[in-house]
Amino acid sequence: MIKKSFCTTKIYKDLQLQNKDLNYYFGITDKKFLHHVDNIYYAVFLKDDTTTKNDVPAEICGFISFLQSLKDRITEKSIDSVNFYNDLVLNRRVFKFYNLCLSIPNMFDIFVAGAVPNVNTPRIVIQLRSTGLWLNGDLQMVDWSFQMLKEVLDMYKIEIDHLQENRIDWCYHTNYIQNTEEYLNDKILAVNCCTSLGIGMDVFRKYKNKIVKDYVSFGNRSSNNIFWRCYNKVKEVIEMNYKGYFFEVWYKNNLISYYDKYCYEYAYKAKSFNSVDVGKLKFYLEFGSNIKIKEEINILLNAPSFTYDKARDFIQYYKLCPDTTSVINVEWQTMRKFYRSCDKLIDNLYIRNDCNDFTCRLYQILDNRNIFLDYLTSNTICFKKDNYENIENNLPKNISNNDRDKSIYLDWWFRLRHLKIDKLIDKKLIREYSKKLDLSKLINKCFADMATLNLYMGNTKYEEINFDDDLSCLLNAINDNSNCYDLIGLGGEVTRIDDDYNRKKEKKLRSIKALLEKQSPTQNNNGKSK
Repeated sequence: MIKKSFCTTKIYKDLQLQNKDLNYYFGITDKKFLHHVDNIYYAVFLKDDTTTKNDVPAEICGFISFLQSLKDRITEKSIDSVNFYNDLVLNRRVFKFYNLCLSIPNMFDIFVAGAVPNVNTPRIVIQLRSTGLWLNGDLQMVDWSFQMLKEVLDMYKIEIDHLQENRIDWCYHTNYIQNTEEYLNDKILAVNCCTSLGIGMDVFRKYKNKIVKDYVSFGNRSSNNIFWRCYNKVKEVIEMNYKGYFFEVWYKNNLISYYDKYCYEYAYKAKSFNSVDVGKLKFYLEFGSNIKIKEEINILLNAPSFTYDKARDFIQYYKLCPDTTSVINVEWQTMRKFYRSCDKLIDNLYIRNDCNDFTCRLYQILDNRNIFLDYLTSNTICFKKDNYENIENNLPKNISNNDRDKSIYLDWWFRLRHLKIDKLIDKKLIREYSKKLDLSKLINKCFADMATLNLYMGNTKYEEINFDDDLSCLLNAINDNSNCYDLIGLGGEVTRIDDDYNRKKEKKLRSIKALLEKQSPTQNNNGKSK
């Protein structure tokens, strides 16, 4: 569908006159929801492990000592990571008292504690990262991370005692909410929001005389139970400048349009959410047809006095482009205490996929997520209609659960609760898109750095100096820096030998290798099913 408000904009009318497919540029599926798992932490307990230093098994001591020696090498050489095993690297990252970390960057981290405070504290905690979970799937990431850990521990003849879940983040992305003030204002939170989570907070921004609520939460984030939050996911992706693959995920699932994706990608490369409005102007420059307006846009963008407010005012004055589509994230952070209260239920849950005995409990939770989501979306927090208690008391006794929910919940919450959960990610497509998006961002960064270098060198008359001149100055600056570079002429060419550069390149290769792989990790299906 295309929103009616779009039809009054200049860009819509221009494309209409050009006989373009307007649905291609502006079409979305309205009131759409996507579900996924955004984070998983699970704990690994080792056999015969103890808190008493002298009684810790020699195998575990040897493993920890070797990891610590690698970390000491990182500190001594002032580097970020060293190779450990296969694609695993040991890096500087720490998590609470887990001071040793093995990683496949962007996929998962294996945190190891040099010492644990009590017997109920696991020696190892594994975090499955959002990127890996979205690109590969939750069960595949559980298998991959566990298999890598098992291979490492087998080398030291260390046995695993058991696993347990520490934290799972369930999320829904939706384009239903386009005005947070309409759905999350104080009156709605007071009257329509029903929650067992006592404490809440919100974060808002002020734009001139308008308040925009960006973030609402209930519960204590540092507690060991449940924390809920709802916020603008587009703004987070652009301002944090990571997880750019979400633009393609949303676009392929019709949460956003081509126009939205174009504007968001521009802002992502600029690392500024305010640049979305500049993206709108760029979109008109590329696809609009009014020459006079295009000339005014170029004057505006190149003016020394340019501000984002002026860009917004220009767009509003001409009714140039429509508003972009917001994507809101609704998320539950569920901790160990929550699942411990469900032990009897979990122990009797059936699983649909093959797994080994150790990961069986994680599979029982992930394969039966509907049970937990139904509870979370009804008992921990939900949004119900005015006078929902009277409505519920007057419903027929034989009414179906679906009709009951439709009668008492606000429409957006009803849709969230009754979303059909499907597998949705095309891994190969998303990987290729992410590389393309980040490549463009890297090239722009290189251009900016080169321009900055030349300005520092005194080449300020940019109207007289072109790109080739700046590139030549960069090479000359490198040539002059003889302390870092050796230049050897070979048949009129220049070969640069730089051990420091090679080390940086090797480190960067390790950090992005997992994202460059064409094949996703294979799932280990040799275990037992339950």
